[in-house]
Amino acid sequence: MAECAFTFYLGWLRQLQLMGAAPENAVGMIGDDAPDVKAYKENPELVKRMAEASMSAARILDNVEAHLMERAENGCRQHDLTAYNRVVGIYRQFQLLGIDGKREEANIGTLIEKMNDQCNRWEVELSSSLDSKLPSGTWHFTLMSTAKYAPTDGRQEAPLNYASLEISGRPFKDIMDAMSGGKGASLLAKRPGNFLRMMDFTVSKRGSRHGNVTVERVLWATVERDTVGTSCEGSDEAQTVQVADSMDVILRIDPPTEIVHFVGEAAPPHDEDMHEWMRYFMQFREKAGHTPTFTPEANRDDDSGAQPQFITVRVTQQSPGVWSADLRTPEGVTAPGLSETGHLILRHTPK
Repeated sequence: MAECAFTFYLGWLRQLQLMGAAPENAVGMIGDDAPDVKAYKENPELVKRMAEASMSAARILDNVEAHLMERAENGCRQHDLTAYNRVVGIYRQFQLLGIDGKREEANIGTLIEKMNDQCNRWEVELSSSLDSKLPSGTWHFTLMSTAKYAPTDGRQEAPLNYASLEISGRPFKDIMDAMSGGKGASLLAKRPGNFLRMMDFTVSKRGSRHGNVTVERVLWATVERDTVGTSCEGSDEAQTVQVADSMDVILRIDPPTEIVHFVGEAAPPHDEDMHEWMRYFMQFREKAGHTPTFTPEANRDDDSGAQPQFITVRVTQQSPGVWSADLRTPEGVTAPGLSETGHLILRHTPK
């Protein structure tokens, strides 16, 4: 209503100027009820109306500013990510009209800081389940993490924990089966002089260490959607509304570790640190178009999965304040026997 009132008011003043109808120095634009005496004598009725309109405009501005932030805060709590855009727009209009806002939010820098502190707050839930199934063994990983993101609170890491981990099999037998058409067991049989037997081993789970997830950024861009609203004349009209229907979530993942127990002929039993979940997960992210990139401190020549990486996942809105992406990649997209399920859920958590 205030915007409509100012549209009419400023349009009326503009018409008076174009028609040369307003006496010189009749009245200030906003907040002036003391017209020039000469102008008043020239056209007392018009100058009186201009003074009344000027004071009315000032009262409307005071009322708008009194309730502006309250409405923006309530809009943010209802997950309207554009709630503060109108505040910024109105204070910019104030500046163009030469009006100084009375609240501290009139400073655009202060306003943006408040907007970030209240509205730019998120929770990201990552769930990943990967299975690698081969004739002689199985690797199963299920990991979960819930990370927070609020730029005004600084960097926040969250543990990436194994909910379940299973490791078993004879990896070299599967390689030999693939090379020999299923004759791996015969080629690896225990007999004198069989050097291939020396390369055979079995694996099992010894333990694990969690990794970390950090939400680096949450990015959104608004798009216009058609809607029906009320015009300044009071009738229904076609309008557009700004909505954020998709978001980009940028994650840094520091890999978790599988501690794998090896038993073979060539060496005594021993444990090794491995990062197979991270290696597989990034393969799927690349296939899904999430474009993994090594962090600046990573060893870019190490493709074992031990290096931290960034990924960007686009999530789409499911309900007010909730966006998600399904991490369900069909089996066989990367390597035979390797499949993925999981999700990334972004929740808006304003103050």
